Amino acid sequence: MPLTRFLPIPPVSTSPSIPIFFVLLLGNMFVTR
Repeated sequence: MPLTRFLPIPPVSTSPSIPIFFVLLLGNMFVTR
């Protein structure tokens, strides 16, 4: 499960919304699949 790898990602000071958006996109792709 690659999702677990993205979860422990370090917090980004520049844009902490980027990783969250990526996870959401990945989840949506899996759901649509």
